[in-house]
Amino acid sequence: MSIIRCKKLELIYLNKRINVAEDFFIDTNNTSIKTKIDSIKNLKLIKRNELIERKQFIYGEDENNKPFTLFDCYVLALNYNYNELEIVWNKMLYGIKTEFLDDLLIDQMDLIYDNNNSNYRALVGKNTFYIDDHKMLVNSNWYIEQEGTRKIVRGNVLSFNSTTQEKFLNYISNAKMLIDIYYFMVGFFPDYYKFILYYNGNKIYYYQPNDGIQTSKEVYARYINCIVETDKVDYEKAFEIWKNMYNNQKHLFHMFMGIQQKENNQFVEVNTFNYIQCLESFYTSYYPEYYKFQNEYKMKLINNIKFIFLKNQKLKRRMKKDIRKINKLSNSNYSFDELCNSINGKFNSINEISLNQLLNNIFKLPISMSIFEYEYNNKLIKLFKTKTYNHRNYIAHMTNEKMITFYNRENMLAQSKFNLLFRCMVLNQLDIEIDNNNIILLLNEINKYYDNNTLTK
Repeated sequence: MSIIRCKKLELIYLNKRINVAEDFFIDTNNTSIKTKIDSIKNLKLIKRNELIERKQFIYGEDENNKPFTLFDCYVLALNYNYNELEIVWNKMLYGIKTEFLDDLLIDQMDLIYDNNNSNYRALVGKNTFYIDDHKMLVNSNWYIEQEGTRKIVRGNVLSFNSTTQEKFLNYISNAKMLIDIYYFMVGFFPDYYKFILYYNGNKIYYYQPNDGIQTSKEVYARYINCIVETDKVDYEKAFEIWKNMYNNQKHLFHMFMGIQQKENNQFVEVNTFNYIQCLESFYTSYYPEYYKFQNEYKMKLINNIKFIFLKNQKLKRRMKKDIRKINKLSNSNYSFDELCNSINGKFNSINEISLNQLLNNIFKLPISMSIFEYEYNNKLIKLFKTKTYNHRNYIAHMTNEKMITFYNRENMLAQSKFNLLFRCMVLNQLDIEIDNNNIILLLNEINKYYDNNTLTK
């Protein structure tokens, strides 16, 4: 966290410059700034708590006249006197004034973070490796830094250094992707301290608190453990695979990463549902067993069915007659075209297995047999599967029907196992070998649930 004392912000409103000249502070972990302004003539047109303007960028200076730029900002009036503002920002570059974040070319970027957990040392197994087709060299190291009376172990966990200048957003994108891979390996996100950019021989700093990188402070997970031997990972290969996976299904991975945030822990039933959805979506995308037969054969079958139902004129007239009777009896306005569209929608899934079969297939994966070994050995697997299927449908369809779902602490058991399963499935796709010994140790902790609890029927 960094606190920056500022003396000036420059806003352009109604073609006039408004200076925020009162002393105020920016907390780089908090995107909201509240401050008084010294020029209010043009703000009386704005009603209280209404959005004044969205600004792509706002320039400022700290108490030492060091410049900074806030990006993607919203400016709001806070009181009836219109002399107090709240400025909400999304990104910050400290040490430079620039309008063009997307085109900023930098020489190097370091990501520094505090080491408050011994597991951080498992984060990077190799000191140096290449990513992005050998375009960038990643370095990692550790050092002791004196801060007042404290000695802090800090990790320069990512230091991207390319032979030529690269676009800033390319560096940031690569950093995020590599941090995601780390999460699947070690089970938590690094608690990053700051980004340091090297630009034209000068150091500048980048902050984006709400950029989707959940830190270890926000992670909600009962059991954290590294499940790979990090020095044996081919990071370059894994990065290239992950880049394609992420770009093809970023919404799926955003959902999974979002479950890890601590503020979501009060919605335990919904989090369990989201885990099941993630497993379901990942399986349908990366496991060919999801399809009964290949899509190329599906279209031939669909065309034949369409001919029977939609092209046969005698049958078509009969269906239209039946629809007219239904509309008259039920006082509805259903049309033949709506029927055709509905049938077409059903046709598209004729080669897909049912949800029940899909979940059964997931539970029969080799890694699932290990994760749910306790349930298989103690004849609980059928009940666990039933709860998984019902829990998914109960929330997906918001039904009033009573179902056997995961209750209370059962949700934590299910989430721990689903989290581990999803991580393992992703690591398998990334061709990263899983350390079975660590899996056993982790499962021993998770299965302690059964020492004093069981699954309700």
